[in-house]
This record gives sequence, structure tokens and C-alpha cells, in this order.
Amino acid sequence: MVFYSSDATGNDNAGKDVQNSFVTRQFAVPAGASSVTLKFRMYDAGNNWFWAVDHVRLDSSPIKG
Repeated sequence: MVFYSSDATGNDNAGKDVQNSFVTRQFAVPAGASSVTLKFRMYDAGNNWFWAVDHVRLDSSPIKG
């Protein structure tokens, strides 16, 4: 999970604006899994003039930026 907020601590953006950020996350794959569901959610959004999630990639090998 990635969490952005205006608070200076306890989040992924240290209270600052984030533009054109490359974010990677690793997660364990359960034995026998044959599918995955990714969800994106924006909640309690203030000043929400523009939000975008693009170039999403899911891969079984390390993703190099």
C-alpha cells in the first residue's frame, strides 16, 4: 500500500507533493495462486483537481526503472 497525506510523518510522501513518482512494491504470492486483483482507491480526497495512476506494471521478475 502507498499512503500519501499532508502529515509530515506516517506516510510515503513526508507531507510533500509527489509528481512523476516511480513506486515499486513487493508482495508474497500464495502457493497455487493463478490470478491477482489490483485495486486503486482514493479516499478523503481534498484538493483533488488532478489524480492519475498510469503505467501500472505487474511482473514476476524485478522491475528496473
